[in-house]
Amino acid sequence: MSPPSARDWLTVGEASRVLGVHPDTLRRWADAGDVPVFVTPGKQRRFPRGAIDGLANRAAAVDPTERLVLEYCRSADAVTRERLLRAAERHGVDLGRDAAARDRPLGLVVAGVVAVRRRAIHAERTSGTELVRDANRVVDRILIGLAASRRLRESA
Repeated sequence: MSPPSARDWLTVGEASRVLGVHPDTLRRWADAGDVPVFVTPGKQRRFPRGAIDGLANRAAAVDPTERLVLEYCRSADAVTRERLLRAAERHGVDLGRDAAARDRPLGLVVAGVVAVRRRAIHAERTSGTELVRDANRVVDRILIGLAASRRLRESA
């Protein structure tokens, strides 16, 4: 087995871009033990590429989230869009319950949902205020549902 090369490790900036989170968020996750990290003798954090790619893939595997965001952005029918917004909020509740059951940090779930918004906007290959507004609208409803799931859990 060959020793790890520099390509096997990512800097804070590189890893945070892959995950779609702020570098400070990634540092907090590493400090909390939620993400594997190696600290160099010069006190620089390095993240194993495989672990970061795995987290990014899990975020991308939030397939129903991505599907909801893209379907909403692509739909012109008002009735369909309203149905999708209700489904997005229910989906957020489900994400929150699943995260709680798996003892998954809420920050990772939120980061995954926010990364989906970014990917959805880029997947459309267009830019513009309307697309961003649409993606924000559906992601906001998912996040509202996610917050509601936490309230439901705390009141139980």
